[in-house]
Amino acid sequence: MRAELAGTGENVKARTMLCAVSAVALAASPLAAMSNDFGVFGSYIKPSDADNSWGGGAKLRFGFIDLRATYFTDLTYRQSNEVCPPFCANTKPKLKFVPLEAGLVYKFDDWGGHERQPVSPFIGGGAGYYLLRGVNEGVFGHFQNEWGWYGVAGTDINFNPNFGLLLEFQYRRVRGTVTGPNPSDLTFTKTTLQLGGPGGNVGVVWHF
Repeated sequence: MRAELAGTGENVKARTMLCAVSAVALAASPLAAMSNDFGVFGSYIKPSDADNSWGGGAKLRFGFIDLRATYFTDLTYRQSNEVCPPFCANTKPKLKFVPLEAGLVYKFDDWGGHERQPVSPFIGGGAGYYLLRGVNEGVFGHFQNEWGWYGVAGTDINFNPNFGLLLEFQYRRVRGTVTGPNPSDLTFTKTTLQLGGPGGNVGVVWHF
């Protein structure tokens, strides 16, 4: 009798382990089927309160997780219709703008159950931490780093299963606060600029 009970207990344990392994396999199978990407790109942005600017960056995708970093140099924010100082100087105020962003992305090929297609669209979005540094802060004021969000939609045009052309539209929403270069100067305390806006990225992407 004890031998039979021991055998029954072992069978129950075996069935339990088999069910657990099967559940993990079923949960992991969609993720295992998803591809990963690494891309580098040139970038363009049209901020609401600054002139258009060009930059470059890179992005890394693990399944549905999207990580990206972009660098814009000498982003020139507009001086018209703004308080003075700091926007009344002869030279233009320039800003180094570095978005560090992380979010989720849905790539239609990964969930279609078929091989990679020549055109592979995707959509996504997430949050960003934006590094802001004035080129000439002593004259035009100081910036603080800010949080914001972004949305992205685009497509890969694949030349083969491992390599393709990256095309995407990106929209950012981020505000930058300028404080006066001289805290004792009460004629200017601070102003807020909308440095987000529409933009686009063009580059190359590797699938792995």
